[in-house]
Amino acid sequence: MSKLDLKHRDHMPEALRVLLETFPREDWEAHPHFSGLVAFWLDRHLMFRNLLGSLQSDAEAAIDRKIDETMTSDWDAARTAVNLGKPIGEVKPK
Repeated sequence: MSKLDLKHRDHMPEALRVLLETFPREDWEAHPHFSGLVAFWLDRHLMFRNLLGSLQSDAEAAIDRKIDETMTSDWDAARTAVNLGKPIGEVKPK
């Protein structure tokens, strides 16, 4: 479990705390303004968090010599390039 996991943080900035109390996460999808770009960018944020977790796990495994660092560096580079290209490639100008 990551220390960045929102469920396990012991505090957050006051403005975010108030915002989360006003708009609880379980109500987001039902909110009339959730669809479109809001849903898109929240999905991308989750994708980046997952990518960061994978990269961190691979780096730790390579340091501990549990995996071949050459193989994982190629895989991580490819995975990062694909994931970083998604947000840019999928935003359509109006």
